[in-house]
Amino acid sequence: MVDLFRRGYQLVVTEPYLSFEACEFDKTIPIGGYIFKCQTYEYVYHYGKAEVLGRTFVVKGQSISSAYLCAGEDHCMAGALYAR
Repeated sequence: MVDLFRRGYQLVVTEPYLSFEACEFDKTIPIGGYIFKCQTYEYVYHYGKAEVLGRTFVVKGQSISSAYLCAGEDHCMAGALYAR
């Protein structure tokens, strides 16, 4: 997570008790008032505090959003974040 903060990501939402078994490509995970859509394959079982960090940046005039679902300090999975 520290590396993500250094790259300009900010805390978007925190969930004190989130349970999920894997983050497979296109799988959706509800978290707070958002839906996190996985863009990776990570096979972890997690129950507990989870946080989503997000960032928007511009590349060649296009606005691109990026998000990570972090299950603990050292395990963050790439994805996209949508409002419910």
